[in-house]
This record gives sequence, C-alpha cells and structure tokens, in this order.
Amino acid sequence: MGLASKSLLGTLLIVSTTIAIEGCKDGDDDADPGPSAGMAQAGKGGGAGASGSSGRGGRSGAGGSAGKAGSGGKGGGAGTGGVATGGGAGQAGEAGAGDGAGAAGTPAGGAGNEGGEGGAAGSGEAASLDGATVHLEGRSPRNRPISERLAATVGPGVEFANFEEHPLSGFYLADVDVDVSGQTIELVYDTTLVIPAATFNGYVIELSDLGGSVIHSVTVDPTSSATLLDAEVTLTGSTIDVNVASLSVSPGDKLVLSVDL
Repeated sequence: MGLASKSLLGTLLIVSTTIAIEGCKDGDDDADPGPSAGMAQAGKGGGAGASGSSGRGGRSGAGGSAGKAGSGGKGGGAGTGGVATGGGAGQAGEAGAGDGAGAAGTPAGGAGNEGGEGGAAGSGEAASLDGATVHLEGRSPRNRPISERLAATVGPGVEFANFEEHPLSGFYLADVDVDVSGQTIELVYDTTLVIPAATFNGYVIELSDLGGSVIHSVTVDPTSSATLLDAEVTLTGSTIDVNVASLSVSPGDKLVLSVDL
C-alpha cells in the first residue's frame, strides 16, 4: 500500500512598527518627544497541507476454473469380453492473476466411469426348433379343417404319433407320424395310399415360441423317399402349408422338410 505524504506550510510572522506621534506642548517646540513602542501584529498561519490519497489496493485475481471431469470410456465391443478404460482426470484450474492472487481452481475432475463389459461370446450353437410350440391340423381345402388341432412342445420323441386317430367326423386321415426336431419336420407314412386330389389336401403346421429365431425358408429335403415338389410347401410367417394332394405313399415312406432358421 502506498504511504500518505503530508505537506506542511511554514508560518510567517510579520512585525510592523508603528511610531506614535504626540503633539508638542505650547512653548515647547523643541521638546524631543519620547518614542512609543509599536505593537507587533501576528501574521496569519499558513493552511494545513492536504493529506495525500491512499494508494488503491490491487484487485484480487479471479479463482481458476475447476478442471473438467474426464469422459467415461466406451464399453467393450460385444463378444470380446474386454473392459474399456475410464476417461482421464480433468486438469486443475489455474490461480487467478492480480496483486491479490485468486484461489486456485477446485481439484481436477475425477476420472471417468469405467466402460461397460463386452458382451458374452457367442455360443456357436445353430438355431433349433427344440423347445418351440407346434400346432398341427389337417385341412382340405385349405380353409376347411378335417382333423382336430393338436399342440405339442418340440423335444425328444415323436410329437404327433398316429395322427390318423384325430379326424373330424366324416373325414378320413392317412396313417402318419409327424416328428419335429432341430431343423427338420419328418412325416412317416404307414399305409399304401394315393392321397385324393384337391386344390389343397394336406397339413397346416404352425410354430411359435422360437426363442428369437426366424424361419427363412422350408424346402423338401433330398433324403425324402416320398416325392413332393418344393412348390407344394409354402411358408407364411411361421406357418407352413404342406399340400400332399395326389401324393403316392407306401409304408415307411418319409417326407422330410428342411427348415432354415
């Protein structure tokens, strides 16, 4: 801080001498008058000097800005199982400038959160119909049921053995077992028969609860011993129509359908 300076004016004393003159007495022209002492008049004191202005203090510097927190690291890629590293810590703010130094910025931001773990590695297993729900119904023509609508869960064993035992009244069904597993549907006949001709005379197979799998296509597998064209098998969503009209079968003949998931 600057110091105040003080100026002092000196006081001047002025003395003036006044000579008193007395009148002469009659007849005493030659009298030598005695001098009277003059009074000294004090001079005025000088004005006090103005106080010097105090020097202004320097302004305090602004506090430094707080450092930014580090950004969080990205999660590891799916299937790698790796863990991503968190972001680095932010830098601390600098001290403010000025005569009175501002306080340093708040501490550096904390490190970013650790990235998420990568997705689990794929199992490598092929999609399968196992565990799905399957419904089977005989129809002729397509919009007319000729059998009961049966349901089963795909698993070990034959889902629909002796399907011929479930006709609706007034209809006849060919002797057949229907087995669903993995990525195939297999119909095994146990009769000698030419199935009557019709625009549609066959089976409607509906699949659900596929565990996220999607059926892309269904075709006649080359291992089939019963001869059926791919055109007689149609897929709509997860519903498969199998038109066996005019199909000739013998005991043990198999019609194998390959399901692409």
